[in-house]
Amino acid sequence: MNLSDLPRLQAAHKRGRKNVASFGRGSKMGNKFCVVEGIKFRSKAEGRLYPELLVMQRVGSISNLRLQTRWPIEIGGVMIGHYVSDFDYIQQRRLVVVDIKGQLTQLSAWKLRLMKAVHGVDVRLLTQKTDPRLFK
Repeated sequence: MNLSDLPRLQAAHKRGRKNVASFGRGSKMGNKFCVVEGIKFRSKAEGRLYPELLVMQRVGSISNLRLQTRWPIEIGGVMIGHYVSDFDYIQQRRLVVVDIKGQLTQLSAWKLRLMKAVHGVDVRLLTQKTDPRLFK
């Protein structure tokens, strides 16, 4: 976003658009937002996985399902940043952290390594290659 975008954003604001930042080109990585059971997801793939996780929770194979958990990344008492997981839950007494990526960027790969180093958590990464049904 630069100064030349200002008139377009102001016009959108005057028309009453609530999410002015997503006006125009959409998300940075090209994913499409969707709403499932009244919850807004950042991608259709997340929206497709959520009902499956709800069913798994109802039948008792997982518990404590959480969405968009914010994990602090702190090293030596210095706050480096945050990692936001798409989903996390308990399965067979173990924490499972799930991240859905259409494309794995250098930044997201770095954050996954930080999650392992700081929290000892191996993030379960779902991509088009590992789980193509989510990306149809």
